[in-house]
Amino acid sequence: MKGTHAAGGSAGKGLASRLVGAWLRRRGGVEGRFTLAGGRPLPAIRNEGSRILLQDVVIHPAVRLWANRGGVLRAGEGTVFMDGAEVVAWREVTIGRGVVLGPFALVMDTDLHEIPGGRLENRPVVIGDGALIGARAIILKGVTIGAGARVAPGCLVVRDVPDGAWAGGDPARVLKILEEKPNGG
Repeated sequence: MKGTHAAGGSAGKGLASRLVGAWLRRRGGVEGRFTLAGGRPLPAIRNEGSRILLQDVVIHPAVRLWANRGGVLRAGEGTVFMDGAEVVAWREVTIGRGVVLGPFALVMDTDLHEIPGGRLENRPVVIGDGALIGARAIILKGVTIGAGARVAPGCLVVRDVPDGAWAGGDPARVLKILEEKPNGG
């Protein structure tokens, strides 16, 4: 469903919440359905000739979603962007169903600038269904986080994390593999 908005959470179901949602949708060029959890500052959605596809997600205050020209940002049903979470898609960021991005988590598929002596490199990021990303964790370009994986708060993730794994540290490494994957992942 293109261009719809559901009000919810502390934002209530009133006219003001629907107007804010409509304004964000138009200004941000979002396709799909999202719920504003309420509060300030409002989320910032920056679409520069790209696609932002949200399938019934929850967006908390101060969230920033940015898709650059030609980039695609996808988020599956039931995904929650906690306060201050930020996603930057210059190529492609795919977030599965039921994912939680903790407060101020950062997901980027780009360096945002050329590296001296090199060129700008953008590589897709994939976060599997049911993954939990801790507060202030940073997930960099080219990384895949498996279904049901857990990333500890404050991690810098530069390598893939397998399905059902707990990852922590700086840089993040697998600390434990869960025997039973949460959410059926």
